Amino acid sequence: MKLAIKAAIFAFACAALAAQAQDRVIRIGVAMPISGPGSYFGVMGKEGIDLALEQFKGGVNGYRLQVQYEDSACSPLQATNAVKRVLDQFRPHIVIGEECSDASLAIAPILEQAKVPQLNAGSVTMKLTESGYKYVFRIFPSAEQQGPPLARNAYDKLKARNAVLLYEKTNAGQDSADGFEKFFVAAGGKIVARIDFGRDLN
Repeated sequence: MKLAIKAAIFAFACAALAAQAQDRVIRIGVAMPISGPGSYFGVMGKEGIDLALEQFKGGVNGYRLQVQYEDSACSPLQATNAVKRVLDQFRPHIVIGEECSDASLAIAPILEQAKVPQLNAGSVTMKLTESGYKYVFRIFPSAEQQGPPLARNAYDKLKARNAVLLYEKTNAGQDSADGFEKFFVAAGGKIVARIDFGRDLN
């Protein structure tokens, strides 16, 4: 399912940019965590894009597709360096990424300044699309959008009235915990404790 979603994202990005490309080539930069704590998502994302490239190897509406991958490692610093590198060397029409919210937030102002659209493929933090950026687009539900169904499931189906929130100490983890708590408490539940943990927890 994840690969199919990634392929659909890729096809959508190509179709949207076809009218803008002037050299009959659509250049797509991809910043994905191929290594590091988010590599599980990044590797699947790359496989999905590779699948889409194979399916569209003849091009899209007469435009050839070129992709440059950069390993952003789910790290704000590495993502920043990766995006600067892809902008300087590849001059993409669009950048897909990143999967991790902290890294996505780090590259958003760079792409905004360069006027290159950022297609967010997996970050859940609300800050990404609530900061007034004109070139940031979300096709993955935010933590606030995910909160209501999770809270309803816990309260209505599991009959939970008390909850302990265990979450990663990142923008994504904190926003996800906040989104759940907001709707769980509104339904009548109680948050007994909030416990965060670092990304390097083994």
